[in-house]
Amino acid sequence: PKGMTKDISEYKTKPVNIKAVLYSMNELGMELSSKPKMLYVTVVPGHKATGIMAFDEEWQVPEGTKVNVGMMMEKGVRDKLDGIFVSLGWDMGMVKEKWRQKGMLQGDMFSTKQVDVVDDDNDDEEGMVIIE
Repeated sequence: PKGMTKDISEYKTKPVNIKAVLYSMNELGMELSSKPKMLYVTVVPGHKATGIMAFDEEWQVPEGTKVNVGMMMEKGVRDKLDGIFVSLGWDMGMVKEKWRQKGMLQGDMFSTKQVDVVDDDNDDEEGMVIIE
């Protein structure tokens, strides 16, 4: 959930969460709280798709809605890890490349994966774990 700090009409620029709220209110007829959840979607049956939607409760998501798993993983997991990796001085570039190569952004994150440990600085410390 990402909260709204003012009335929706007061936003001069429309960040993605506000666009999702506007879509859900105007296109889907939802009434939402000030802290709705957001989904990246590819299909909302019976409605034009904008790529995003907001909701408060699971039952509000129309049946048959297709979630863009890749975008959810990228925005909800990978982008958050990036900041953590940078603050630790780790190289997220290798993880990003492996993530793309192995189709993790295609929704197969929860399948059985091989785990490699990459240690390219030849010191005695362990390297980064890359999930393949």
